[in-house]
Amino acid sequence: MNDRDFALGDFDEETGYRPLNIPDHNHEDVVYFILNGNRVKIGTTTNLRNRVRALALKPRNVIACVPGGRQHESETHARFSHLRIDSTEWFSFEGPIVDAVNDWHARAMVLRRHANANLFKAPRST
Repeated sequence: MNDRDFALGDFDEETGYRPLNIPDHNHEDVVYFILNGNRVKIGTTTNLRNRVRALALKPRNVIACVPGGRQHESETHARFSHLRIDSTEWFSFEGPIVDAVNDWHARAMVLRRHANANLFKAPRST
């Protein structure tokens, strides 16, 4: 998955949030975090835009996505099992999940800055 596929979008004045730009096409497996109120759904998909629509939510509800398929999703569910709501894929959005999402965003920002800093190559000597 190309980090730029899920680049941060334009600042949303209404919500004060800078959402992810979600591709309109299939992509590699991702584990997504979709916020709805004080709950977050943790799942996996190869078409996040369709998944958001199926949940009747908006793209700005997607607060994080990381590369990975079913195995990574299962590991993530186990990591946050103490916050799981009943037997669903929904979790309370608090403490460790908030910290993990913030950590992923911080690392993504560093990677983007590094990538942007290396877009140009030094001219070749003739």
